[in-house]
Amino acid sequence: MDCIVPIDSFVRLLPKRRGVCIGVGFLASRRSGLEVFRGLDLVGQLALGWMGQSHSGACVVRGTDRTTATKSAERGLQEVYWEWLGESGKDPSECSGQVLRDVAGLTKIRGEHGLVLIELGSTDSPTALQASRLCDGLVLVAQAAEQCVGKSKAQLGSFERSDCRWLGYWTVDWV
Repeated sequence: MDCIVPIDSFVRLLPKRRGVCIGVGFLASRRSGLEVFRGLDLVGQLALGWMGQSHSGACVVRGTDRTTATKSAERGLQEVYWEWLGESGKDPSECSGQVLRDVAGLTKIRGEHGLVLIELGSTDSPTALQASRLCDGLVLVAQAAEQCVGKSKAQLGSFERSDCRWLGYWTVDWV
């Protein structure tokens, strides 16, 4: 299984200011599909590619801690873990104290890094919708074998706001 993310295209689409925050959501019709997306670590690939081209720091915000050391950690990419972000079936308002602390910390993270990527998880989760409100732009990743992007336009419409734009989507194919 391999994925080649067009980093040049991604960097060109980013807003041209420091501390930009991009949400990466996964459109997966099956839970196993979501696990495959996380296994590919597309968010880490995007951050590392951006760091290589911009020579500026990046931070990845994840919902769950990785049990194994990632290559990105070895290269100086900062990773932050928001526990509430990983609980896709839970309403984020139920853990509002932690959410407020993490959101307040995002201001500091933005000031320290040129790019912040938030791993939103599945786009059908209320957590992903709430976390997307913190972002300046959104990227969608879908399985190439499924034609789920067209089928989910109404669902994706709930993510649209005037202060946040869709930067595009990638389809990923695996065997």
